[in-house]
Amino acid sequence: MFILFTLLLFVENTQLQKIILYKYQENFKTNCTSSFVHKKDQIIFSSQIKTSADNSPGDSILVENIQYDLKRKNSVYEPFCYVFFNGCLQSSDKICYCLSTEHPDVFDIIINVTAFSHFSEAKLRGQMKYLEKIVYSEEISFPTIYDPNKTEVVLNINSKPVDTDKCAVIVNATDQVVIFFNLKHVFDIPFTLRVYDVLKEEHYESDSIFLIHVTEIETRQVYTFKYTVCNLQEYSKNFTCYIDTGRENKLHKVHTQTPDYALATSGLIISTITLLILLMQFLMRSFQKRLQKIEKDMNRRKFFSSIHKIDDESPMEGERKVYEQIPLNGI
Repeated sequence: MFILFTLLLFVENTQLQKIILYKYQENFKTNCTSSFVHKKDQIIFSSQIKTSADNSPGDSILVENIQYDLKRKNSVYEPFCYVFFNGCLQSSDKICYCLSTEHPDVFDIIINVTAFSHFSEAKLRGQMKYLEKIVYSEEISFPTIYDPNKTEVVLNINSKPVDTDKCAVIVNATDQVVIFFNLKHVFDIPFTLRVYDVLKEEHYESDSIFLIHVTEIETRQVYTFKYTVCNLQEYSKNFTCYIDTGRENKLHKVHTQTPDYALATSGLIISTITLLILLMQFLMRSFQKRLQKIEKDMNRRKFFSSIHKIDDESPMEGERKVYEQIPLNGI
C-alpha cells in the first residue's frame, strides 16, 4: 500500500520536477569576441534540475542519472555527458559536474566544453532519468565556431579563378585588370584584406567581405595579398601574384608563368661553375704530379750517365765528379 501511494505521488508531482538548460556563457580567449575559435575558447553551459515537488522533498533518491545529449548538423541525438546522480556526490565525466545548492532537491550542473569546430551550431538537450520516466529539457544551440584552418581564399583576376599557391597570370594589354579578393568560412568575425602593389608601392585595404581593385597593366606587375583575422598574426596569411601583359614574347610568357624559373636557372649556372672549378683543380694536381715524375726520371738518367766517365779519370777525380753530379735531393 505504501509503495502504491509513493508511485501515485511521484506521478502527480513529475510536472513540477524539471531540468532547465541555460544558454552558454561567453568565455573568449582571443580577440575574436564575436565568435568562438576552434580549440582556443571554452563554451560553458549551466543547467538546473529540480528533483521533487515542493511538498514532496526526498524524491531525488528516485533519480538514476542526469544525461545531456548532443545533435550535430544532419544527425540525431547522441549521449554527450552524464552524471550518476546521488545527491551530487559523484560525477562520471569531467565535462559535466554537479553542484549542490541551499535547497536539498535543487542542483546545478555545469557543462564545460572546448570549442571544437564540429560542435558549431549543434543542439544540446538534457534529460533527467527516473526509474520509470524521463524528463527532458528544452534544446539549446551551440554557438558558431570559427576554424582558421578552414578559411578559404578566393582570388579572381578578370573573372577567372587563380591558384594562390602559384599565382602567375597573363592578361591582354588592352584590357583593364579587375582583381577580386575574398574570404570564405569566416562567419561574422572581424578580418582585414590587404593588397600591395610592389612597383607603385601602394596599399589597398578593406574590412568588408571582399576587396575589388581595378588597374591597368603595361609591364610585369607584382602584387602581394594578405588577410588577417581578429588582428592576430596567428590567423593571417599572405601570398604573391605576378601579372604580365600579352605584349611579351612566348619565351617570356613561359618564364612569367613560372616565377621560380629565374631561381632554377641561377642554381643550374652555379652548379656548372662549381663542377668546372673542381675539374680544373683535378687537372692541375695531375699535371703537377706528372712534372715531378719527369724531373725525377731526368735526375736518374744524369746520375747513371756520369758513372761511365769514371774509367777515363783517376779514382779520386772520378769520385769527386760523381759526388758533384749527384742531385742534392737524392736519387
